[in-house]
Amino acid sequence: VVKNLWTVVKNIKFMIFLMIFSLYWIVFWEFFIVIPFYVSDYISPDAPIELVLSVGAWTIILFQIPINRWTKHISTPTAIMIGFIFAAVSWFLLYFSYILGITVGVGLIVGTIFIFSVGEQTQAPRFYEYLADLAPKGQAALFQGFAFLPIAIAWTVGGTFGGWLYRTFGTEAKQPEMVFLIIGLIGVAAAVMMYIYNFYTKRNPEVTN
Repeated sequence: VVKNLWTVVKNIKFMIFLMIFSLYWIVFWEFFIVIPFYVSDYISPDAPIELVLSVGAWTIILFQIPINRWTKHISTPTAIMIGFIFAAVSWFLLYFSYILGITVGVGLIVGTIFIFSVGEQTQAPRFYEYLADLAPKGQAALFQGFAFLPIAIAWTVGGTFGGWLYRTFGTEAKQPEMVFLIIGLIGVAAAVMMYIYNFYTKRNPEVTN
């Protein structure tokens, strides 16, 4: 197991890809870390937060097959970029709504989770394809086995980061819109880095060998 772990970890280009994806999953986890506090503090402590957060799961259950059919002809890098862009847009929707004086209520939060989930469904199946392409020949299964590493990293970092972010801006400064903005900017940073990564690997195919 240790030998296999070292085989993956020492592949720097592969690890860079996983680290970029960790940013994407940080944006994902903040829905479960930040939004419950926001709903309780700024909307209502009695709001059905469990139902609100379940929108992502229901979106995937209901739309995964049609979205897969609609996006099957999109290239893998493009599908992943769409997922990253949707992730950023979902948080910017909350931010600009707040700035424009539009009430950021339960309905709007449900809409943003839906947008994020559509992007997630677009990129998630292609993520494993990308891992297989990045892996050295004959090691696709080994490298795909580390697919959940970005999710674990994001949860570990995202919990502390999200807690600090909400306490600083949402509780102390009473500026929840800054929370939305910063998380959205993380999504933008992830999208930009993924674009650069895709561009570099396309220009230098040997990086996937």
